[in-house]
Amino acid sequence: MGNSSEVAQGISDDSYGLIFGINRFFSLILQSLLTLIINDENGLALGERSQFLVYGIYFGSIGVLFGGAVLVTLIRYGGIEGPSSPEGSRNCIEDSSALNREDGGETNSVKSDRIQEL
Repeated sequence: MGNSSEVAQGISDDSYGLIFGINRFFSLILQSLLTLIINDENGLALGERSQFLVYGIYFGSIGVLFGGAVLVTLIRYGGIEGPSSPEGSRNCIEDSSALNREDGGETNSVKSDRIQEL
């Protein structure tokens, strides 16, 4: 299953709350189970320092997973190189000049000539 944004692209507007509500529901169940296991007398009944350590490892591992997912996404889709490459920056300039011509019929050189006249 893809991430939430991929899921949201293929569903109707009426279902957004359902999808994101389910994600929240499962996260609350997981957090409640962890709390019961760590704090309850029938569970581990850990002391304060041990609880802090367990929760720190838990949230740290979630952070590492999300950080890894971001890195994989950046590497896979070229977000690290992005438009800083010569080819990418040339495309950005061409795209912006095309937008300028669509808006006012003027290119960037015509606009820069007008600015210099002022």
